[in-house]
Amino acid sequence: MVSLLYKRCFLSVILLGSLCVLHAQNLVPNYSFETYSSCPQAYGGSGPTLAPPWVAPTLGSADIFNECCTSGLVDVPDNFFGSQDALTGVGYAGFYTKYNAFLYREYIQAPLDMPLVAGTWYSVSFYVSLGENGCGVENIGAYLSVTAPTSSGVGPLFVTPQIVSSGGFLNDEIGWTLISGCFLAEGGEAFITLGNFESDPDNPTDPDCGTSISYYYCDDVTVIESMEPETIDFDLGGPIEVCFEYEIVPDITGYYFIWEDGSHGPTLTVFESGTYSLTVTDGCNYGVDSIEVIINGVHDPIDLGPDELVICAGESYDVSLDPDLSVYTWQDGSNDSDYSITTTGIYSVTLDDGCATYTDEIDITVLDPPAPNSLGDDMFLCLGDEFVFSFDPALGDFVWQDGSTLPTFTVTGGGTYSVTVSNMCGAESATVVITDLEVPEIDLGPDEVVICNGEILEIDIDPNLGDIVWNDGSIEPIYEITLPGLYSVFVTNQCGTGTDQIEVSVAPAPLADLGPDTIVCSSDPLLLTTPSTDGTFLWQDGSTNEDFLVTNSGVYALTVSTFCGTAMDEI
Repeated sequence: MVSLLYKRCFLSVILLGSLCVLHAQNLVPNYSFETYSSCPQAYGGSGPTLAPPWVAPTLGSADIFNECCTSGLVDVPDNFFGSQDALTGVGYAGFYTKYNAFLYREYIQAPLDMPLVAGTWYSVSFYVSLGENGCGVENIGAYLSVTAPTSSGVGPLFVTPQIVSSGGFLNDEIGWTLISGCFLAEGGEAFITLGNFESDPDNPTDPDCGTSISYYYCDDVTVIESMEPETIDFDLGGPIEVCFEYEIVPDITGYYFIWEDGSHGPTLTVFESGTYSLTVTDGCNYGVDSIEVIINGVHDPIDLGPDELVICAGESYDVSLDPDLSVYTWQDGSNDSDYSITTTGIYSVTLDDGCATYTDEIDITVLDPPAPNSLGDDMFLCLGDEFVFSFDPALGDFVWQDGSTLPTFTVTGGGTYSVTVSNMCGAESATVVITDLEVPEIDLGPDEVVICNGEILEIDIDPNLGDIVWNDGSIEPIYEITLPGLYSVFVTNQCGTGTDQIEVSVAPAPLADLGPDTIVCSSDPLLLTTPSTDGTFLWQDGSTNEDFLVTNSGVYALTVSTFCGTAMDEI
């Protein structure tokens, strides 16, 4: 677009093509850097270059390249910065537009053959090519001025160029890229300066490149009087709908083409639907048009998602396809673009868009949450035994109380055991208490027990020890014994049977019977005795024999004591 206020014209960057021939005089001397004062062999310094009248106007050194070089540093085509054939002749110039170590610019400058005339339009053009050792920048321009701008430093010349590239990053390392435009002269402009006039924050390098160094070759610089810019009319047509690809062929020739993707060929082949624009220019005049292209059959328009998918019971997998493409045909014969899946199965859909037939399918598995599980009732485990819990691995993921994750778990001792079975749809847990258990240990007391006649010996066995069976078939935990005999009991649990026995004797009550009072002759002694043979004996005189010999008249008494009681008698 031309702005008369700023007298600047910014046109897009274009590749070298069929150049529009301008018969006016080029005001740039040594425009393709063919003439040299001596063959260049090294990088140039500031000030005059070896291609007069070109100079480097700052301490940053512009370079001159020529095929006459024998050092290889500034040779054409192969040199320190890469490889590039000259656009015209055998020479060209070069300069840095950015350097990563510090703020650095290089410029190339020359006086024009004659000053520009005020109120006259001029077409300005030059070509650049990115050196292979650098990254592209966006803005390289031409500044035309009455006096030559110079600097004693190496930073940018902060002036406003009339011609600036505006087509994105200049990253062509193979061909030459044309930067051109036209502007309305204020009058007296006698110098042209080429380079990058931006500060580093406004001078980014191509993010797809790995360095922030930028170096460009430059060739064929022109400043030519031209006509006032006009709009170029052309029509790309459209919209158009085709299969697979489409070649856009403009109904215009003889201009530089700038397609929206940055290419500059006479046609553009596209493979995706979209709106594509083209700018055409002859350096000053330009025009813009666009075309809408609908491409069918290029990309598979059907995507049901992953090949296999698991959803939870009660959920649905919903598919939404573009309803504008065509008619869909599902495996069940339905034709909707929206489809909801809630059951296990293989689902497929087919689309014929007129260019190709597309089919996609998905295998859906509907997963229930884990069913409630059980480890069984609380239980006993015999010492030395083990118990194995085992589940179907297909039930889900397992986590036991100790963090183990196998579907089986072996129990070797008492404790509280739990398991959680989970899948993507839920989790269920179960717990069981296992108690260590031994063969019942039975103790009826001493092996032999004596009870008194009429007494009851009561034996109480903990019923939790197991099933109880006495020798007489009784199964009660409380057993009463009143008669002498050998008694035994058996207590059985899941680990075995324990037994014990006891022999019971019944002792009579003590008996003291000395008989009736009696008279005996002095010559006949009397031996007193009692029927009791057990216990302790205590006579009236303190003796403890079982019998007592009477030799004198008197009252004789006996006390018989056993654990069953005490009996007394006298005579």
